[in-house]
Amino acid sequence: MLLKKFLAVSVLGLSTLLGRDTATGQRSAPAPGSIIAIGGNEDKLHDKTVLQAVINEAKGADSRVVVITTASREPEARKDEYSRAFEAIGVRNFTFIYIDKRDQAFDPHIYNKLTGTDVVFFSGGDQLRLTALLAGTPFLNAVRQLHKQGIVIAGTSAGGAALSDLMIYGGVSEKAATKGEVLLTGGFRFIDRVAFDTHFLNRSRLPRLFNIVASNPEILGIGVDEDTGVIFHEGGDTFEVVGSGKVTVVDGTRLQSDFHTVERGAEAHYSNAACHTLFAGDRFNIRTKALVHTVATKTMGSPAP
Repeated sequence: MLLKKFLAVSVLGLSTLLGRDTATGQRSAPAPGSIIAIGGNEDKLHDKTVLQAVINEAKGADSRVVVITTASREPEARKDEYSRAFEAIGVRNFTFIYIDKRDQAFDPHIYNKLTGTDVVFFSGGDQLRLTALLAGTPFLNAVRQLHKQGIVIAGTSAGGAALSDLMIYGGVSEKAATKGEVLLTGGFRFIDRVAFDTHFLNRSRLPRLFNIVASNPEILGIGVDEDTGVIFHEGGDTFEVVGSGKVTVVDGTRLQSDFHTVERGAEAHYSNAACHTLFAGDRFNIRTKALVHTVATKTMGSPAP
């Protein structure tokens, strides 16, 4: 009886959260919100360009922001630093959710805290904690449905890595060319057929993307530097770069490699991959795998049409 009551409350709570008319089952279908993957260590003390871009995708300083600190082992530290950062850019309506046990993600009292949210922001830490604790739960389902209704989804470091289709959760740079050394699992799949790698050039992670696209050339590798983000406006196929660093895209569509023939633990060879280096203001389409806009002052080669 208690289980039935809990499930009934859960369904009712989720329906209320998503704005569904439980009598008719009808709901509106606005455009999905923007998706923003950040490379980590975004500036929280000075210009705060990346965080400002996040809230600008919603309602600016009037945005209600929910920060999910589940990836971190130090949620109070994340709470303190993001409280100061959001207050400094004029945001007053923000709250924090820390889910430390999977059962909590089934509790309607927790996911109902998402009601009225304009931005869901996943903080850094360990991305495997995010998928292990949240994937397949009513909490993440609520986030997905809210995104379809127009809210912004953002993540930094581990939170950014978890937003992609394929998620990197381990593999040191020095061994990244070795078959079997890069650890992968499914991410939250807010963006299909991509893998985000964060702290990218800061931690020399280019070999990790070669490893990934060699094993599955359909996947587009997107490496995001620190204090840098990629913004997919309204859930579209084109992202725009913001922040002080660079974004590296590795396209393995025509990659030649012996990755599939070498033994596990051996290094593979790679050639003919297409690599793009992007700066703030540049735009790239992940379906056509091509630049659609290049900032003139940062162009490396001929501008895209």
